[in-house]
Amino acid sequence: MLILTRKCRETVVMGGGGGVTELLRVTVLRIDRGRVVLGIKAHADIPVLREEVWERKLTEDKHAVSMVDVPLLGANAAESVLTFENR
Repeated sequence: MLILTRKCRETVVMGGGGGVTELLRVTVLRIDRGRVVLGIKAHADIPVLREEVWERKLTEDKHAVSMVDVPLLGANAAESVLTFENR
């Protein structure tokens, strides 16, 4: 796991294709009372979900695949804003 510190309005960029193609951009938008608000821009092919939604989707997709032999497409999120609470 890579651990980074970022101040408000600072960004982390993740890429593919030798690191020159931007796939994901995460910006700290606000820090307030133990909560961090992130702005996320992702390539259209990259799903961006909160962990609990991701886990639920995995469970639902596994069940659906076992019921029907058709591949399922994941949800795409071009832009999302997630809020994480510091516990």
